[in-house]
Amino acid sequence: MAGRAWAEGRLLKGPDAEDPLLDQARRFGFDLSAEDMRPAEEEPDGVWPWHAPALRAYVIVQTQWRYLVGFGSAMAMGLDYQSARAGLEMAGIEVTPELFSEIGMIELGAREALNGDLT
Repeated sequence: MAGRAWAEGRLLKGPDAEDPLLDQARRFGFDLSAEDMRPAEEEPDGVWPWHAPALRAYVIVQTQWRYLVGFGSAMAMGLDYQSARAGLEMAGIEVTPELFSEIGMIELGAREALNGDLT
């Protein structure tokens, strides 16, 4: 979820971030909140506190993606692990198997969002 939210630019928006549709609804006299505008089946974006270290690590290396380019399109393949590890080490973050696994889960969500229907 966090990877998809990051890729779609929704991660840093709070629950009451201004939505153009919400603004339009208010202009027509509807008293709605951002929560009212969310589809019932959609889960809120956010990070559980115990996953915050993995997200912080991911954000440090978020530019280290490998892409497959050809025929007028580009497909995100995943993080370049050597570059990502170097970035994390330079930031003073110890890469444990648990942290690597959590970063991989964020990477998976981000890759799905970045590639859309291509995957």
